[in-house]
Amino acid sequence: MRIGIRATALACLACAAFAAPSSAGVVFTLTDVDLVAGGGLPAGTLTGSFTLSDDLHTMLAADITASAATVDGFTYASATYTLADATFTYTDQLPYNFRIDLGPTRELQLVFLSGLAATGATNIYTGSYEWQADAGSRTVASGSVVASHGSVPEPSSVVLAAVGASAALLAARRIRRRRAG
Repeated sequence: MRIGIRATALACLACAAFAAPSSAGVVFTLTDVDLVAGGGLPAGTLTGSFTLSDDLHTMLAADITASAATVDGFTYASATYTLADATFTYTDQLPYNFRIDLGPTRELQLVFLSGLAATGATNIYTGSYEWQADAGSRTVASGSVVASHGSVPEPSSVVLAAVGASAALLAARRIRRRRAG
């Protein structure tokens, strides 16, 4: 009986260990993205990340912040672009570009030189821009996005591991009681 319980517990744990993780998409993190305005004057930065589906054609999340800056008397306010706050998103051209609008006063468009890839870094095209009604456009001078996979454990794997661990603990408890009694 002991061998059967132990074997069952070990089998459950082994199944959980080899179960494949489900995917939470591909997370792209903006790296060293500098903005310029007018004649190439420094005008802030873009930071944050966005998440695309594994096939890179659907945007799942975005959290990109354009920093505040004042250039030649124009003041750019800090703006955070998220899907939840967007009044319009244009993602039909993924993995080559996307646009997020925050009402009629703010817009962010990022264009990627070679199209996004699920691994490594992709340069951002210098024609990419952030536009604000009160200050105008500022364009990307340099920067890239770096891909990483946001995998999470398959829920059934977690349940299976919990069942296996519970079975092993229950078996150990029964053995101790039999020896003590």
